[in-house]
Amino acid sequence: MKRTLLILALVVPLSVTAGAFLPRLLEKTPDFHDMRTNPVADYVGLIDPSHPDIEALGRSFDSYEEAYRYVHDEIRFAPFVPPGPVHKTLEYGIGSCLGKAALLASLYRSMGMPSSQVRMVIGVVMTPQGPSDHVWLDVEHEGRCLQQDPSGMLGRFAFDAFPGNRYVDSYVLKESFVFNDVGFAVVSQLNRFRHSMPEMTD
Repeated sequence: MKRTLLILALVVPLSVTAGAFLPRLLEKTPDFHDMRTNPVADYVGLIDPSHPDIEALGRSFDSYEEAYRYVHDEIRFAPFVPPGPVHKTLEYGIGSCLGKAALLASLYRSMGMPSSQVRMVIGVVMTPQGPSDHVWLDVEHEGRCLQQDPSGMLGRFAFDAFPGNRYVDSYVLKESFVFNDVGFAVVSQLNRFRHSMPEMTD
């Protein structure tokens, strides 16, 4: 009798433990191709120049530089805030590099900048802590190509601090892809500037 009780005392807990963990052990281990994907529309949809709050704020600025200064100075940078509708970034006054860049691109577009002249770029930059995913803008303004980083993550930069490819040359390890509210493209050495990129226009 004592032996039976001892066996039950050992077997029952082992059975419960196996029942709890065995399904997880039997699950298929993800292979290389089981990766998380984001539809292109998820990125393109981040830029929303037609939202009433964005349009109203855009009308309050006299220049694109004023819009840049507003996003750079008034929207607090928080690296782990998930991206969402740009009017919420505006409402809460806080955003990640992606959120702040999407807000600025939305303002530029609402103020009349053609889609062919503004793009968000996602890539990898070097920080004091090591490589980090990051987002910045490529714009064409008054005949000049400017690279802009409104986030504040790497420093506080003026509107025209990075003409040409100077931002990439200074901070960027890798450019991955670019997009705006009408298109998406993978970055290569052949399409870094508008004249050789796939057209992303209205």
